[in-house]
Amino acid sequence: MSSSNSYILSSKTTQAKTNTDLQKITHDLNNILNNIINGLDSIKDNIDSNNVANELLKKVKSQ
Repeated sequence: MSSSNSYILSSKTTQAKTNTDLQKITHDLNNILNNIINGLDSIKDNIDSNNVANELLKKVKSQ
């Protein structure tokens, strides 16, 4: 194998590894973003529940 062909093969192998690494990083980042979104949804649900509870408390106190 000529050194040129060897270099091309090595370059392609490195590129394939880089692509695999990037796919893993992308997958991990998507998981992190989904966890953040789920956490924010939970916070919003808690705020909504607290708002409902506060409204009920106001009604009870006003009676």
